[in-house]
Amino acid sequence: MKLAIVTQTFWPEFNGVVTALGNIACEMSKRGHNVCVIHPYNGKDQAHESEEKSIKLFRVPGVTFPIYPDFYYGMPVYRTIKKICIKHKVDVLHIATECPLGLAALVAARRLNIPVSSSFHTNFHTFAKHYALVRRISALIFSYLKWFHNRTDITLVPSATTKRTLEERGFVNLSVLSRGVDTTFFTPDKLSRKLRAKLAITDNSTILLCVGRIAPEKNFELAFKAYRKIKSETTDVQLVVVGDGPLLNTLRNQNPDIIFTGKLRGEPLAECYASADIFVFSSKTDTFGNVVAEAMASGLIVVGYDYASIRDLVENEHNGYSVPFDDERKFIDTLEHVLDHKVAWRGVRDNARKKCVGMDWAKIACQFENYLTSIQ
Repeated sequence: MKLAIVTQTFWPEFNGVVTALGNIACEMSKRGHNVCVIHPYNGKDQAHESEEKSIKLFRVPGVTFPIYPDFYYGMPVYRTIKKICIKHKVDVLHIATECPLGLAALVAARRLNIPVSSSFHTNFHTFAKHYALVRRISALIFSYLKWFHNRTDITLVPSATTKRTLEERGFVNLSVLSRGVDTTFFTPDKLSRKLRAKLAITDNSTILLCVGRIAPEKNFELAFKAYRKIKSETTDVQLVVVGDGPLLNTLRNQNPDIIFTGKLRGEPLAECYASADIFVFSSKTDTFGNVVAEAMASGLIVVGYDYASIRDLVENEHNGYSVPFDDERKFIDTLEHVLDHKVAWRGVRDNARKKCVGMDWAKIACQFENYLTSIQ
């Protein structure tokens, strides 16, 4: 199969979408498919070589968007995409962005009679509410998203929660393609005593961990509120936040008692996961939340709202803790409960790790391959 993937974000950027698409592209290549990726290039960074040499990267012009100045949005280069599809005899086009670049790809695929799949990675209509610039048109954005995806042959969503929500609002041809996790990379074995000593107040301190883009839609305010409540009752706890984003400097300055590491990736990220105790997932806008699977694979106790990856992966009080959606008081109470019942930690940690074993990206790529085959 000759597959072209059109995406708004790819290597060397680092986020949940890149993690998913990068791993799927690599695994598809290993399975013998010819894979190319079309994505924006800002023209400033040095050219980035493909992390998998067999994957061909095509960079197209991009522009910044005010609410996310460090993201580049691809221009609607219809002719470029059409030429790539013709030259490389593309069999299937997979679109992972609904922005102008994705729209141009959809038009090109339809005019060339190429089967086209899409993936719904981001709840634009939900997190738009956190930005004044686009809040007033959130309903219009959602209408466009539905129009866009309903014109593809199949739309892949990362969780059953997302599938049900979209179906209730008129999306069709939806199928679940979950996310994988590399359990040989994210593992409790990477616990670093040296890192714990650096992060914790004392040897016996509990380390709470948040990992994600430092942006309004991630709802870090709730994690901070819970931390402050716990901190008022015990000093033997430390909150660590990993990630970069538009609010990093502001939140770092406003919260001197919280450790902000900035962006981590590779071994430092894996060590940070394994060296913490409890993973606090306060987001309400994710379509999945790769970080939950990474935390569970690393043997952390996860606390989060009952939706997306939490609903798909967490069995309450067995391998993590699930909280009724948007119930802030219950969220804080649950976190306090976990801290008060350390006797249960070992069992929950072990079960969290076991849940993730077998969630490898090769399995996800096989499912992806089957979905693409079904529309050819």
